[in-house]
Amino acid sequence: MLLLLYPPRIDNQHPPPLPRVPSLPQVVTHLTGHRVEWRALVSAGYLSSDPTQRQEVYSDGGSVTGNATEPGAWSLNDSAHKPGRIWTGKTFYFNPVYENKFIMSMFAKMHDDFSLDPLHTSYLIVLPHMPSSTWMKTYGMLYYETIIIYPKGKLLFTARADTTYKSADLTPAGEAGGAHRVFVSGCPWPVIVLYRDAHTIPTIEPVLLSHLRLGHVGCHRIGALVSANIPIGITLKTADVTRCNPSTTCSSVCKLVKAPRPGSFPRGDPQRHQWREANAYLSTDIHGPVSPTSASGMRYLIVFVCRSTAYTHTYFMKAKSEATDVLDEFLADIAQHDKRPSSISIKSDAESINIHGLFQQRCRDLGIISVHSPPYEHEKNGSSEKTFRDLGDLARTMMATSPFPNDACPFAYRHATWLRNRLPAARLDFETPYRRMFGKDFDLSSVRVFGCRAFVHIPASQRTKLEPRSTEGVYVGHDEPSSAYLVFFPVTGKTRVVGHPTFIEDIDKYAARLVNTTPLPPLPVDPSELYHEQPTPFFDTVDANSSFDIVSLGAWYSHEDHELMCFTSRFMHLQSQYEDES
Repeated sequence: MLLLLYPPRIDNQHPPPLPRVPSLPQVVTHLTGHRVEWRALVSAGYLSSDPTQRQEVYSDGGSVTGNATEPGAWSLNDSAHKPGRIWTGKTFYFNPVYENKFIMSMFAKMHDDFSLDPLHTSYLIVLPHMPSSTWMKTYGMLYYETIIIYPKGKLLFTARADTTYKSADLTPAGEAGGAHRVFVSGCPWPVIVLYRDAHTIPTIEPVLLSHLRLGHVGCHRIGALVSANIPIGITLKTADVTRCNPSTTCSSVCKLVKAPRPGSFPRGDPQRHQWREANAYLSTDIHGPVSPTSASGMRYLIVFVCRSTAYTHTYFMKAKSEATDVLDEFLADIAQHDKRPSSISIKSDAESINIHGLFQQRCRDLGIISVHSPPYEHEKNGSSEKTFRDLGDLARTMMATSPFPNDACPFAYRHATWLRNRLPAARLDFETPYRRMFGKDFDLSSVRVFGCRAFVHIPASQRTKLEPRSTEGVYVGHDEPSSAYLVFFPVTGKTRVVGHPTFIEDIDKYAARLVNTTPLPPLPVDPSELYHEQPTPFFDTVDANSSFDIVSLGAWYSHEDHELMCFTSRFMHLQSQYEDES
């Protein structure tokens, strides 16, 4: 049994910094008995006030014969690690066996289970305070807040007198522990009490900082960079990344944004095209319309992916009809780096813009071989589809932890492409596309957290003596040709290429965004009302003189564009009939 004194917990927000633990006499003075102690825990907000919502995880027996604090405690005979037992939906109290392997398995299960229901789950843990231990470095320092640290030698634990040696020489616990209990001799190490719930802000340590800077990539890709001695601007060892695997899983961002589409899809040999010359065989696809439209009016993305190196070029368009001009721009870009081969093949899906019209004609004029996947089987153009998925994961996670509005998504997609080209890829045996394309690694030590503040020096010729020497902008990536920084200035709405800005990465703000568990807004379209064909009658124009009310919202799947199309049902006051409007 442990004596605890808890500061009040503030509901629905992170608590203020906690004071130092009072001396033991103060603890005993304030906690006059076991039941009072437990009620203090409850009233402070660290355990549920509803007994049915409290669960003690480790105990050697019931609350009468053993050391349990709750009648329904799990014991050695009813293991908390029983297959199928999930630690969610309640407030849990842990006082585990003080063995490294046991504590690590406990933390690993807590980490996995907590993400299943963070809004209704909380953990309170009593442990030896060992800052250099594996469990503290991997979990305790990152995901839990410290409630109390008791110094070494304090009388903290009680036990039944008949289970101790020379109990007559031990101090009776009195009302603090209950009848027939004694204080165990002073603890040989400091004791820490940790707590976690949905509002606990994690600590940004080196592995998690690299995770944020590199677009929320997994630890295996960060480890591949470290193993290849590619500078990332943060001192890490391979063992750090392996041990701190949970640091690269920010559940409230990564798991929400990167949730894969259910189902299994055929996979080809990822190395089947690596024998080809760079840019000799390409995949392309168009993504969009992106909602909301960017501030500059961009609604579509088009990618060109080299199948041998996985190097990707991303461009933005206002309309799909601009694809022909973008093709010319892409060819000019690869020619500038002397990477345009004499023969080029481009694979795309069977969208009409790829098989008819100016794009197809432009390919014929340039001698480019155009290959198409079968109709309605865009998964056959899987390289481009996977590229959009990867770019979307990088872009959305970076946007989720930055203050950028959604209409600034081109900045995020541009930086996501830049990062993807410089991060290890499993299909390349964890080499980077940049190395496969240019034969060398790229120094990533200049990368910062997307959206962080950037201060740019103002030359003396452009300011007076009393004006500030710098102006504040937002870091949005790197310039592709020069690798200088790109800084966006919200006041002017312009982006500049900057050589040496000064950055401020607001670590605490990023950490707070990682635990934002606000549920996503509901879909504007009821999936049960989804049409597979265009509804009839259908009208794509509106009479300016008509009067109508919008009565419902629906959608259908366009097989031609491989995307969801929305429509509204309107009630015409003049004709008194229902019509569908695009």
